Amino acid sequence: MKNSRNREDTWVCNYCGSDDIYETSYVPMNSIKLDWNNVRFPKNAEYFADCCDDFEHPLLYQEWEELIIEECNGNKDKYIAILDGSRA
Repeated sequence: MKNSRNREDTWVCNYCGSDDIYETSYVPMNSIKLDWNNVRFPKNAEYFADCCDDFEHPLLYQEWEELIIEECNGNKDKYIAILDGSRA
């Protein structure tokens, strides 16, 4: 995770855990400066990722980590390898 803030509030790819994911939003076209108070997010937003071909939807990092723990079924080496980016 190259842009990680606080891991609990970071959205990541459901497959590889990368934080290189995007959500559609509406930004006022006539503003010179980007003002986050004026950015609007549609109710049925679309998501995109620049990380892997297996992205389906965003997850909070903590949720993704729980899925990886289940998938690894106690295999510490596999868990560490995935966290180090071997799944991307």
